[in-house]
Amino acid sequence: MVKILVYSFEKYDKLTQNPSTELAKLLVNSLNKKINIKHVILRPTFDSWPNLLKQINAFKPSLVIGIGVAPGRSRVCLEKVALNVIDNPKPDDKGKVLRHFRISAKAPLALETSFDVINLYNYFKKFNIPVKISYFADTYVCNYTYFNCLNYIRENNIEIKCIFIHIPLSPEETNKLDNEIPSFPVEKITSVLSNYVLK
Repeated sequence: MVKILVYSFEKYDKLTQNPSTELAKLLVNSLNKKINIKHVILRPTFDSWPNLLKQINAFKPSLVIGIGVAPGRSRVCLEKVALNVIDNPKPDDKGKVLRHFRISAKAPLALETSFDVINLYNYFKKFNIPVKISYFADTYVCNYTYFNCLNYIRENNIEIKCIFIHIPLSPEETNKLDNEIPSFPVEKITSVLSNYVLK
């Protein structure tokens, strides 16, 4: 049986709600009567990986879907690669700043997901959702969790697929921030993603 673990993040910075968690909750609600799916909300910190790893080991999913918000991006970004780097002047949710930091001394500089990103990209395009395949998940908390997940799969040679998806801000958050940052409704992204999982 397909078991899916979805993780997203708590609100941070000036957000009143994190659209990644709004989307994840909608996704789980649309799928929980059809497949075995679980949602984990992580604090956006550089020590969130042990919590996610604990959930992976307990639930034993066949697919892990990470969802994060990327203010400023106008498209759904399907992340094909995670970098073995943390380098961001912005502090995490605990106030920690890491610059030029290698996540794992034993791992390659970058890891590519084995998930079929191109197939998912074509599916989003079919429903006219603005989407792109991205090769840069940034060097902040989203990339940190994604890299650790891919590296855990690599080191243990286990049959788990993992994909990270960055989404634009929701229209509600853009309105609250009163700025010109691109947005897109989470409901439309959820609908396509849930249908893809079930097909």
